[in-house]
Amino acid sequence: MSNRNNGYIRLYRNIMDWGWYREPNTVRLFIHCLLKANYTEKEWQGIKIPIGSFVTSYANLAQELKLSIQNIKTAIKHLKLTNELTIKSTGQYSIITVKNYSYYQTNNTRTNLQLTNDQPTANRQLTTTNKRNKGKKEEYYSTKEIFKELKERYEREGHL
Repeated sequence: MSNRNNGYIRLYRNIMDWGWYREPNTVRLFIHCLLKANYTEKEWQGIKIPIGSFVTSYANLAQELKLSIQNIKTAIKHLKLTNELTIKSTGQYSIITVKNYSYYQTNNTRTNLQLTNDQPTANRQLTTTNKRNKGKKEEYYSTKEIFKELKERYEREGHL
């Protein structure tokens, strides 16, 4: 577990445009899941735990985040609703999977540099889109949708 505290995760600024961003427990749990998720495949008690997944329990998450178990359940419900997470539960533990983890937590240095270099352009595009939608009913966009939009744009512009 000491390796878990080394390194970093990628966190795009456009997470502020995400529908759950203003739900403190939900965004906090999601970031916690990104931090806890395996960045390489691991084995736990004879079970393969893939990249983007980790073993935990509601009680453990509640203790780690200093939240109630009900707060954890509600945040997980939100994240499952917009397909950010999947969860497989047994009576003793749960395996949480961050969907599309490898897409936005890739180790591809070339892609990282390109995304970093192009980030201001992407942020301007997202801001323009948000202004156009101002006044409409608030919509919840999953991080998957936001990252997919960015990836498609980078591909169109020949960056990837």
